[in-house]
Amino acid sequence: MTTTALPYIDTHTISVAASPEVVYDGIESILPRFGGPVATAYARLVGCEDAGHAPVGFHVAEADRPRTLLLAGSHRFSRYELKLEIAPREN
Repeated sequence: MTTTALPYIDTHTISVAASPEVVYDGIESILPRFGGPVATAYARLVGCEDAGHAPVGFHVAEADRPRTLLLAGSHRFSRYELKLEIAPREN
């Protein structure tokens, strides 16, 4: 199967008063909490490839601690990615 790059949609930025390492660890610690029985049922209904993963509907496609975490997923109707880029805060 040949994959093509997904179209760019938008960017959201937030400034956090913590080191990139602490932010990355925080993100990793909350990922398993996203989901639940309703999300899992919906993911299976639409044919989500990652219905059994946490977060539901995504898998880790790329991880470069503590700079980048790329979550990706797909189902019958869509392919999607969520790229988290973590950079030291500029003063």
